[in-house]
Amino acid sequence: MKIAVFYENIYDGAKAKGLEMEDLLRGFKGEGMDLIYISADSLRRDREWLLPLLKKLDIGIEGVHAFCDFGKDPDKPLGRDIIDLAAECGAGNLLFVPGMYSGKSTIECVNNMVKGLTSAVNYAKGQGLPVLIEDFDSTASPYNSMLMLDWFFNKVEGLGCAFDTGNFVIYHEDELEAFERFKHNIVTVHLKDRVTEKRHPGDSSYLCADKQTVHSCQIGIGFIHIEEILQRLKGMGYGGNVIAEVYGCDHDYILDDIHGSLGFLRDKV
Repeated sequence: MKIAVFYENIYDGAKAKGLEMEDLLRGFKGEGMDLIYISADSLRRDREWLLPLLKKLDIGIEGVHAFCDFGKDPDKPLGRDIIDLAAECGAGNLLFVPGMYSGKSTIECVNNMVKGLTSAVNYAKGQGLPVLIEDFDSTASPYNSMLMLDWFFNKVEGLGCAFDTGNFVIYHEDELEAFERFKHNIVTVHLKDRVTEKRHPGDSSYLCADKQTVHSCQIGIGFIHIEEILQRLKGMGYGGNVIAEVYGCDHDYILDDIHGSLGFLRDKV
């Protein structure tokens, strides 16, 4: 397994502290980061200077993630430009967040998402690029539980899983049970930890279905079973990567959370 870090987490920390991205990327590379995980929006915005820098530092692109509202109109060629971009930049996979519940009926909305994802999977297959969804952490997400995530995998042939360790908390589902259920679908793993109380003033709150709030935190200090999931990945001969994710952490402290997360992960992957 190689370790990736969300590019946007580094970028937000750089802006908050007035630091140079090259210095941060080089430093995190020295701490065990081999790859970045980047949004399609960031890749479009920064590719001209970022791609040469990544090559210089020998840092790869683990994958690309993008919001694309297939639920509204699945018959448009939505996402093809994003697939082309990810393939051109050498990304290993592409995660689509295919929309949220909207004004359409629930059934129409999710069926539209299935059509859009199926089209994306088939188009990306020609470029050798796996298309994934994750257990997205929002009550407005149709794929925020084991039941519905399983439903999408059964409906969309060839769709892969970006397994997010911290997102099954929306319905307080056991992430270890979820891992066993989806382990054969996993293409990449988002390592996200959670706490019940804010650690820093600017940490975001995530609302669970029962109105309880949880917060993101540095990997390894929360209540998510990160270490056991890493052990299970090793035990099954997992050939993919893991991605340190600290979305939702206060930008003034987010670089410290990345440092701490890499320190936790280095000895365990």
